[in-house]
Amino acid sequence: MDGSAQGRLCSGMRQLLVADCAQLVNQSFLEEQICAVGLADLKERSPGVYGPATLRCIVAEGGLAQQPEQLASALVHLSRLRIRSYLELGIFSGFTSTLISTYLRRFAPPSSQFHGLAVDVTLQYLSRETRALLHHNSVTAELRRRPLHLAAASRHEHLDLCFIDGDHHARGVLDDFIEFAPSCRLCMFHDIVDFDVAMMTADEGVPRFWASATANLPSSAYVEFVQQPGRYPASLGLGLILRPELALARAQPWETNSTKPMLYQKVRASIPVIDYFGAERRRAHGRGR
Repeated sequence: MDGSAQGRLCSGMRQLLVADCAQLVNQSFLEEQICAVGLADLKERSPGVYGPATLRCIVAEGGLAQQPEQLASALVHLSRLRIRSYLELGIFSGFTSTLISTYLRRFAPPSSQFHGLAVDVTLQYLSRETRALLHHNSVTAELRRRPLHLAAASRHEHLDLCFIDGDHHARGVLDDFIEFAPSCRLCMFHDIVDFDVAMMTADEGVPRFWASATANLPSSAYVEFVQQPGRYPASLGLGLILRPELALARAQPWETNSTKPMLYQKVRASIPVIDYFGAERRRAHGRGR
């Protein structure tokens, strides 16, 4: 097997395409495929961000910025939801887009053709080889334009799943959610419990957005994939909102001033607030893989 980043991604894609039905819903099998593709070396994050059991999976080039157990669990859940169309916002190198779209294609209803959009403010980190793999999955890579959801809706009518992983500020995530939710049956978010994101963004980032978006939702309206094997404090985390329109209507507003417990505020005050997750710095530091 080609040990390059592209070789690992292509091999992982091939394994998902030839896997039988039992393997595709076997979480351990999926975790192994994610590990084989490789986990991105997130140097800007806390050591051991993926947990001690996954250190062998970290690679110097390419890879996924995903905790294998969290992503595998999310994929198994998504396999039951008859997803025919997919949009990912914040693709960076396109590894996550390629893996997820490959998996979802296996479960698309036979009467429909799976298709999708892979969107970011720049495509300079998307290699020609990865773009070709996305094309094989009927996923088109596009630069972000506002309002993008109108173009997406006109071409695809309604998107089954939107994975929002762009700007990691709470306000930025909310703006993206407001823009895309009208065109999306399901919305998924990354870093919903991530301690580093909360500490390194000025407004506590995706974790604050997620708390606000789900505060007044019934438990049947969202699902969290936040397994933390041997990891403290919490890292990454995927959240799936099953009823975006209800979440928009019921989202709990947040104040500008922090509402964190005093101890949390003291911890945060003891370190510099480095805006790693803004639109510009996110690209420079490799967010949204």
